[in-house]
Amino acid sequence: MARSGRGRGCGIGRVISDGVGARTGSEGEPSQEKAAVRTGYGSLLGTTVWLGAHVLVVPALGLAEPVTKSPLTQEAGEFGAHLVYGTVSEGLRRAVRSYVLR
Repeated sequence: MARSGRGRGCGIGRVISDGVGARTGSEGEPSQEKAAVRTGYGSLLGTTVWLGAHVLVVPALGLAEPVTKSPLTQEAGEFGAHLVYGTVSEGLRRAVRSYVLR
């Protein structure tokens, strides 16, 4: 599914998006003791990454148009994808932690 240069296509926008996702996931462990981070089984993490990166940073850097100029259905998909990212990250974090601490 082609997207009109909105951060997930190719180029610098994708590199930044993937880099932010990897960095956020790798920094999850130090903050695991904070209950707010685990709220909603990672959905708060996904929401925070969507708001911080997709809504604020990427458009501010001029790498994508503001979300207000995109169709609502596209932004709903972006938000949903970030929720999936957060919940999968939390699920993996819990699985790895339970495996390591057995």
